[in-house]
Amino acid sequence: MIHAHLGRTGVRVSRLCLGVMNVGPSVGTDLSGTVMDRALDAGITFFDTFLDTANAHGRPTRATGYTDAGAAEYAVGDWLSRSHGRRDQIVLATGLHGPASPGPGRPAGDGKLSGPEIRRRCEESLRRLRTDHIDLLQISSPARDTPWEEIWQATDMLAAQGKIVYVGSSGLAGWEIAAGNEAAMRRRSLGLVSNLCDYSVLERAAETEVLPVCQSYGVGVIGRSPLLDALLDGVSAYAPAGVPEQRQVELRQVERRLERHRPRFEAFVALCESFGERPASVALAWLLAQPELTAATIRPHGVDELTAALRALEIVLGERELDTLDRIAPGPAVAVADR
Repeated sequence: MIHAHLGRTGVRVSRLCLGVMNVGPSVGTDLSGTVMDRALDAGITFFDTFLDTANAHGRPTRATGYTDAGAAEYAVGDWLSRSHGRRDQIVLATGLHGPASPGPGRPAGDGKLSGPEIRRRCEESLRRLRTDHIDLLQISSPARDTPWEEIWQATDMLAAQGKIVYVGSSGLAGWEIAAGNEAAMRRRSLGLVSNLCDYSVLERAAETEVLPVCQSYGVGVIGRSPLLDALLDGVSAYAPAGVPEQRQVELRQVERRLERHRPRFEAFVALCESFGERPASVALAWLLAQPELTAATIRPHGVDELTAALRALEIVLGERELDTLDRIAPGPAVAVADR
């Protein structure tokens, strides 16, 4: 397994990040543990529960043993509790989104992610994860609603208490990343060390602004949806028993996205067939070949999908193959140069 520094920090993470969104919520405790065991055995040391446990994304599930929002955090917490040494072997990331939904003790707010709420949600994540600290706390789209100074005050306090180590972001525009780190520098805080963003061989908009800004500020780039949410390999191949309705929803989403990418998608699949490789593995290999990328998040539903993702580490795309992929799905720089 190849490792890289997380942005400008001293910590190193595996270049494949196990996104646990589809593990705990979808398949239950036994298979969740098996997938995480296999991932760790394969050298994956970067685990991220953000896409399921950011409060806007976390969801209750009926078919598994996890019944509360934040099911992926419960799954990881259960897994960590079964072996004392596992926590020290992984870099653990989670996150939070916007303000929590109104509920007991949580009146409707004004749309801002307040400092007290950041601290409260961090405590909830720590409880579900059964750990005393989070290595990377990722905040999604906060700068539109909440002053960065308030965010840094809350996260600096959490860091001083030893409850978090680093702060990252998810889905921010380049100007938001710059604004956040400029505000952190005024406070002499470390600031954002990573940004989770959509990036794939067929969707390369991040190359226009987000990647250059991240490089300028020493912010690591974590590629999300490298397989276009299963567009490149189909969602029905590994449908887990007990949750067919979830996979049907995914299939409908994939079909809608496919219409936007059909010509490039078909050309990409044909190229992969000429390589003798699965499209999902080639797509992930392409992403790992991008020098700006720190890690790519994979979200397997089971061991078969994890194995397919690990295959990407063995695929070497040379200059000729990368040029061919640029012609099939040109990034912004290539598209401008060809005008």
